[in-house]
Amino acid sequence: MAQRAQVRIPTSRLYTLQYEYLQCCTQRDVHRRRILAGCRRQLAQKLVVAAAPKWDEVGVVEDQ
Repeated sequence: MAQRAQVRIPTSRLYTLQYEYLQCCTQRDVHRRRILAGCRRQLAQKLVVAAAPKWDEVGVVEDQ
């Protein structure tokens, strides 16, 4: 079994990212629908950046 590194991110920062994630994923505005494809990927990158000081390698798995 592969072990998963515990990534520690300040709680307030994590909540902010989760809020942004939900805002993107629940957006129903047709005009903004074009940018939603990259939304989750961008937020995943933000999580990696937030975790970077603690870990050299952080794996991000996106839902398909």
